[in-house]
Amino acid sequence: LFRSLDPTSELSGKFEGSYGKLGERKLAGYISAPLSDKVGFMAAGAYRDSHGWIPLSVPGFPNQFKGHANPQKQRSFRFKLKAELSDTLTATAAYNYGFTSDTSGNLFTPYQLRSPAVAGPNIACCFGTASGNGKNIAAGKTNQVSLTVVWETGIGTLTSRTAADKRKIQNDFDFDGSYNQLTFSEGLPRFKSFQESLDYNITSIDNVDLVIGAFYFEEKTRLQNTSFSFPGGVRTSSFTNYRQLKTDAYAIYADATYHLTDKLAIGVGGRYSHDKKTQGFQSVNNVPTASFTVPSSDLKSSKFTPRATIRYEVADRSNVYATYSKGFREASFNAAGSATSTNFDPVTRPIKAETIDSFEVGFKTARRMFRAEISAFYYDYKNLNTSLTVPNPLNPLAPTTIVGNRSEEHTSELQSH
Repeated sequence: LFRSLDPTSELSGKFEGSYGKLGERKLAGYISAPLSDKVGFMAAGAYRDSHGWIPLSVPGFPNQFKGHANPQKQRSFRFKLKAELSDTLTATAAYNYGFTSDTSGNLFTPYQLRSPAVAGPNIACCFGTASGNGKNIAAGKTNQVSLTVVWETGIGTLTSRTAADKRKIQNDFDFDGSYNQLTFSEGLPRFKSFQESLDYNITSIDNVDLVIGAFYFEEKTRLQNTSFSFPGGVRTSSFTNYRQLKTDAYAIYADATYHLTDKLAIGVGGRYSHDKKTQGFQSVNNVPTASFTVPSSDLKSSKFTPRATIRYEVADRSNVYATYSKGFREASFNAAGSATSTNFDPVTRPIKAETIDSFEVGFKTARRMFRAEISAFYYDYKNLNTSLTVPNPLNPLAPTTIVGNRSEEHTSELQSH
């Protein structure tokens, strides 16, 4: 959920357009106006097209080109309606749409250590050019609706934010990056999510800023991928259907800052987070005929993460501070591992929860002509999540990339800036 401009009390708007290199065309703008004394709206949109910067070679003539290989498109639209339901209650409904298409990351044209199968005139000649047959699509579409309700109570402000999101992605590309009929991949990820947050900002206690709240998140995921190969000119396929069926997460939290004097403040806070993930996995290979399924299973993780701060204002808009906080990233399944049931076994292959202890001290100042920040911090990670390259159990000579834990031991980082 992201926040955009609210409707204005007077008619206002802005529109702009441009044309640039690489055939780039841009249009963007918004309009906002009141519908009555209590209701207003805002609508905004943006459009961008470009033919890209990577030339597409002609089949059989790697030094000749026919257009571009990475055309780009972006579209977005936002609409917001805000109503003052009473002197203390407001509600804002919003809709957001986004579309983007950019194939730059799908252009796998090898230039060194080429296989004999992709050498010769059916591959682009040099760096910065591309070749490939079949579809080349890297597009995503998002639809989001949200409702924000703000209630001014006698002791503070209670805010509810509700949102639902639906995303569709298509990712198709020629994996060998040549005009030879060798390998091709089609991916169709799908995501649906719902979230609710409730924050109570209490301002009625002398010298205390207090926020208490709760958060809930639910997401359903489906990652479907089909890989095609053409040994001897015969098309074969491998179908993978990874379903992280559902993610349920909730948290409760509180944070208080006590102003001992006009210059000295201390803060304490804490958050309890709980997360549950459910997954299933199915893989089917047509040639040779083979398939397996990993039954649905659950993975749970939870953590309490505290926070403490102290801040002293040494001069106007200048302060020194020290903070301690603990961070938490929930445990997860690995959807990018090798296509073997052992590698997807939720007992032996889950990504363990990552934690971090953060310590920081520093100085900040904001003057009329400049801003300055100096800080030093120490991070202590445990079970750091990172990308790992491991042997493929089906073919040890062909490594595969997964997400895993760098180490179950502590990983420390000390820096200053």
